[in-house]
Amino acid sequence: MFWHRAIAIALCASAFTLSAAAPDSTADALARIPPCGLECIAEKLPLIGCGLLDFECQCNSKNSTAILQPCLLDKCTFDETFEILRAQADLCNRPHDSYTRLMMATAYVTGIIPVVAIAMRFASRWVGGNHFWWDDWIHLVSAMLCVPLMVCFILNVDAGVGKHLWDLTYQRVYDIGLWTYIITILWAVEMLLLKYSILCLYLRIFPNIWLKRAVFAFMAFTACFTLPLIFTAAIRCNPVRAQWDLEAAKTAKCLDWLIILKLSVVYEIIAEVVLFALPVPIVLKLQMATAKKIELLMFFGVGLLLIGVAIARVPFLKGVVDQSDQTYTIVASSMSTFIASGLGHVCAAVPTIQALIRFVINGFKNKTQAASSYGQSGRSYESSKKKSYRSLEDKKSACSSYSGATFKVSKQRSKDGSKDPYRLSTQNFTRFECDGDEVGEERSMELQPAETFVTKHTSGQAGESQSHDSGEQPATVVVSSSVLEDSASDKAILDREYVKST
Repeated sequence: MFWHRAIAIALCASAFTLSAAAPDSTADALARIPPCGLECIAEKLPLIGCGLLDFECQCNSKNSTAILQPCLLDKCTFDETFEILRAQADLCNRPHDSYTRLMMATAYVTGIIPVVAIAMRFASRWVGGNHFWWDDWIHLVSAMLCVPLMVCFILNVDAGVGKHLWDLTYQRVYDIGLWTYIITILWAVEMLLLKYSILCLYLRIFPNIWLKRAVFAFMAFTACFTLPLIFTAAIRCNPVRAQWDLEAAKTAKCLDWLIILKLSVVYEIIAEVVLFALPVPIVLKLQMATAKKIELLMFFGVGLLLIGVAIARVPFLKGVVDQSDQTYTIVASSMSTFIASGLGHVCAAVPTIQALIRFVINGFKNKTQAASSYGQSGRSYESSKKKSYRSLEDKKSACSSYSGATFKVSKQRSKDGSKDPYRLSTQNFTRFECDGDEVGEERSMELQPAETFVTKHTSGQAGESQSHDSGEQPATVVVSSSVLEDSASDKAILDREYVKST
């Protein structure tokens, strides 16, 4: 130990001697190195393989930082260690660039996209008259998590993530570690909910039993794998604060963070492949309109991009655990993580916004069928596919005259009657036109012969009911024109038809 201190004193003296002939920047850098740093340099120089004053060799050495780090952690405070890093950067002319602007733009874009996606989804449900279900509410919760995620990411960028380690202070590195820890947990929960939202959407739109069973099985697998992984990431260190507090990390016991990251990325790739492959066998058999095909192509296209981003994260994992310049090398992994989040929300919303797109294309109006006008009142009635009997009767009473052909079938029973030999049977009740607009429904009619009938009619009593052996009056077909305006006219024709039959 005394030998190391002696060399450190000699190194300090030689540094001051060298600074007389060195540029001002080099002299300032040498003067800023604290004694503990000089002692560590003197102790580890044989392992580095460079001369005492060979700064070029020391700067070009790839393992000098890894060799010096244990000694610096033991002999220096973190404030002194970061001062040594800044001096070393000046001596070795290390870069001072940063990704601050790019990461800030990524934070805002990936934070706004989920909000827009969920807003379009809910607006489309409302415009289309569709009810909200679990897929919508789970997506809403996932999108709500994007707001604190965006705030934490912005605070992380303000703290210094994206900059080189030697351009930061210990307090900034402490803040970066804390925000990164919070972001990791929130992002994992957000992506889990996003997967559940897409799976619930499958349950909503696909009636296939085997697909529903596969969805429930995948939900169980996702929960059983993801929740323990999130819990492990949250408490991987004892104490937990060692994940962002370098002082506590000196004596803490932690699980290998790189192994946890690899497990999470491998799971993400497998899960996303299965997630987007589940409905493919059903979709391939569908015959659909071009607009629906475009919608599905967008869904699976964004899904493929999401899988590609997950695969692209694999080579960036080493940068997350790089101790030499971690705040700078973590950029690629952080950006790919937030890009995956934004794409996931777009993918979850694409199948649900067709009604909103149609609403915008129609000039912000819902597409409805043509309305009918009723006499002088000028009221309109909006037609629909399912018309009730009451609505049809309302339209009939509102019309001032009939136009076109009207078919009526009357089936009445008497005490002792018989079936008409040629009874017109039908499953419809009426078809008529009101002021040029068709109202009612068309149904099929057929003429069915009966075996026997007896008709009794009293010629002196017009309009009275006739009786038959079977107890039922013969069915009468009434063909009316525009001159038939009331039920009295219909009754007169009925009487004339009965008289003729007798």
